[in-house]
Amino acid sequence: MTSDNFNWYWLHELGTILLDSDDEAYLRTAINRFYFSAFCEARDYLIQNKIYYNEKFRKILHSRSGNVHSATSLIFRRAHEFRPEEVGLGIDYSLTNLRKLRNIADYETPSKDFKNIAIESKSNSYFVFNTLRDL
Repeated sequence: MTSDNFNWYWLHELGTILLDSDDEAYLRTAINRFYFSAFCEARDYLIQNKIYYNEKFRKILHSRSGNVHSATSLIFRRAHEFRPEEVGLGIDYSLTNLRKLRNIADYETPSKDFKNIAIESKSNSYFVFNTLRDL
């Protein structure tokens, strides 16, 4: 059963727990959880605050399309609500980097240095949560 008020930070916390391990599967999963926690929190922030940039992006944000990932980043980059302090650019950068790192964790073989990738992912995820909290 899903909840309309799921706390996405719990996925970030799960990633932190998994980061304590040196097991590759745990680290790959941690990277994935850091990405999805930050992405879903950012997407939900936009929806809750009705920040869509335009009608096309509003429809994408409310869809189950894979395009919602790039649309979320683009809205933070382009929407005037984030221009004065350019916080949107920081969120966009972090989300883009998190997705790149998640793709490495999900698809790359042979193995990489997943411990450091997970640490970088945690830092980016934490940035997104803190920035959104301060808006």
